[in-house]
Amino acid sequence: MVNVHMMVTNPTEYIEYFAKCGAAYITMHLETLVHPIRALKRVRELGVKAGIAINPSTDISRLAYMTDDIDLVCIMTVEPGFAGQTLIPATIEKITAVRKMFADAGKDVEIMVDGQVKEATAPRLVAAGANILVVGTSGLFNTFTPEEYPKAIRFYQNLES
Repeated sequence: MVNVHMMVTNPTEYIEYFAKCGAAYITMHLETLVHPIRALKRVRELGVKAGIAINPSTDISRLAYMTDDIDLVCIMTVEPGFAGQTLIPATIEKITAVRKMFADAGKDVEIMVDGQVKEATAPRLVAAGANILVVGTSGLFNTFTPEEYPKAIRFYQNLES
C-alpha cells in the first residue's frame, strides 16, 4: 500500500497524477488547501482513499466538518520539513482527541503519526490512538544498523493500543 503524503503548496494539482500512479491514499496538508472538502471528494472520486495531514499548531476543530470525507488523518508531531526535532508533547493529546472526534461521528479513520516516532515514543502514540506510524530517521535509520531493521520493524508491528 502506498500513501502519497504531499507536502507541497498546491496539492490539488497532483491528485489525478498520483491516483493514476496507483496511490492507495493521497494525503494533503490541511494548511495548504483552499477548498479541503472539494479536494477530498476529488481524491475519492478517483478511487483513492483521502487523507488530511495537520501540523502541530493546527486546531483539530477544522476537521469536524470533514469527517464524512476523510479516510486518514496524519498528525504531525513535529513541524514538517526537517529531521531531528523534539516531539511536541501536546500532539499526543491531539491523537486522542482526533480518534474521539471520528468515533463520536460514527466514522472509522486511520490515524497516522509522522515525526519522532521511535522506540521511546511509539508506545505512547499507539496508546493515544495512532494505528499507522511513519518510522524514519529517528526511529530507524539513525538508531539501528541495517542488520537490525527486521527486529526494529517487528517492534513497531507488535505495538498494541
